[in-house]
This record gives sequence, structure tokens and C-alpha cells, in this order.
Amino acid sequence: MKKFILFLIVTTQLAGATIAWERDAALRQEPSQAPAATEFPKVATLLSADEPRSNELLFNNEHISVSSIYPNPASTSAAIRYRFTGGLRDAKIVLCNVLGNVVGEYRLSRETRDMTELHITTSSLASGVYFYTLSLDGRNVVTRKLIVRHPS
Repeated sequence: MKKFILFLIVTTQLAGATIAWERDAALRQEPSQAPAATEFPKVATLLSADEPRSNELLFNNEHISVSSIYPNPASTSAAIRYRFTGGLRDAKIVLCNVLGNVVGEYRLSRETRDMTELHITTSSLASGVYFYTLSLDGRNVVTRKLIVRHPS
């Protein structure tokens, strides 16, 4: 009897929440021995995108630690927490629309080694998808998505 193992993870975004589905294994067996269809999918992870997750790191190395933007989606403002530990001349966040046009550029202050919070006003931005990029000493190191959603 041949057994085929199928491992499938599907991640989808639904109503502001990320749901990861996991299907452990499906075995090609006699119909009477096959797992019931009601066993799958099992919810593996449920993370609300509306909850602040300031401890989720966007980037971390020996010079700087930067959190992901929160809340995401944002309506009036969003924030990024960061801490410099030295060794960098310049750090900034560049916010672009889906066409790649820069809609905001925010320098990260190096004046303190304490955890600092950068606030980005999103109330003046149109609802939609934006991308924010962390740039260190002129090099783009990571880009992530920011959703701006204003109440109707």
C-alpha cells in the first residue's frame, strides 16, 4: 500500500485577521481508512491585524532594532518603535504608494539609545495599500505593506 503525505499550509487574509490553515497529512488508502474530511482544515494560528504588535520585529542587527508598523491596518496614525545601539550614520522609513511614489520620508533619530517611537500620520492618506521601507546608510534593507483604512 502506497502512502502519500501531503503537507499544506495556506495563509489568507480575511476581515483584518491572518488565518493560517494547516492540513497535516492525507494518506492514499482504502476509502474506509481515509481520514474524515471534517478533520481538515485545522486552525493553526489566528492573529488579529488590528491589535498592536509592537514587539514584532521588522529588522534587528547589532546597530538597530526596529518593530513592524502598528496598528496595521491604520486609520489616523501608525507607529514604529526602534532603538539605536550605534554604528549607523543614517536610518529612515520611506512610505510609498502602490505606484512607487514617495508619500512620506521619516528620519529615525539617533540622539538616544532608549526605545523610541516614530509616529506616522495616516489620516491625510487615501485608503489603500502602501509600502514602507527601512533604509540604513542608504541601503534599503526591508519593505513591508501598510494598509490605510478610514471608517466609512
